[in-house]
Amino acid sequence: MKTCFVCSGPAETEEHIIPKWLQRQYALWDQKLSLPNRTTITYKHLKIPCCFDCNNNVLSQLETKVKSGTATDEELWKWAAKIHFGLLRKDDFLEWDRKNPGYKIGDVIKQDDPFELDRHLAHSIHGEFETDPSPWGSVFRFKFDRPVDYHFAHLISPAGLAVAFGDVGYVIFVSDTGSLSRQPDVCRSYEFHRKDVHPGKMLNFFANSWVHLFRHRVSYPFLMTPNSIALLGSPKLIETLPFGDDDYRQLWSYITSNPDAKIVTTEEYQSRNGLP
Repeated sequence: MKTCFVCSGPAETEEHIIPKWLQRQYALWDQKLSLPNRTTITYKHLKIPCCFDCNNNVLSQLETKVKSGTATDEELWKWAAKIHFGLLRKDDFLEWDRKNPGYKIGDVIKQDDPFELDRHLAHSIHGEFETDPSPWGSVFRFKFDRPVDYHFAHLISPAGLAVAFGDVGYVIFVSDTGSLSRQPDVCRSYEFHRKDVHPGKMLNFFANSWVHLFRHRVSYPFLMTPNSIALLGSPKLIETLPFGDDDYRQLWSYITSNPDAKIVTTEEYQSRNGLP
């Protein structure tokens, strides 16, 4: 019996990882999404086992809030967590090398998770697991002055996604305990990028913020019980990793599907555009 990716109960249905309303709005059904093994999958095939209650009640109500633009930061985080953990679970079913089956994508890219935190955070979507702070991540909102094309980017570690549809965009990091939203330099970058914003600036902010998380490896003191997790203090810096021009180029190419595009820092962007 397949298990629900949200609550781990018996799964009688399948959930579209990228919601059907968004696929209908932008005709995404036959468009393709890149996978970590450098292959692609169509949006319509991005489905994951889900129980009836999670699919038709919990997630349905969540999708209604996001679609109408009334979702709180906590609800937006849960929506991003549903997409992130859904994509990770989907990787457990897909071959890393289709010509030489044996290893699943999830076997290759899976991160160490001795406390099974990913599973517990997925349960928090249903409300069976509580986090403090809540949300257990950073949520950044963008408002465009006109409707834009659909944009979507997902990065696994550190876990984050950026999405734009209609006249709104969101950059959400799933498991940083909200630390990015408390960083003064990230907050200044956010205030700059949300002015006269377009999807390119939003993605640039996403990339720079992801690099900040990737480079600054930290440990989080927390208390965990079967039904909750609570942050006990400030993160402690363990190490700072390098991130060179080639790394930036590969990251930006992946996010934008444009090998010639280049990510720039906030300072570079301001200088190039004559901004203070």
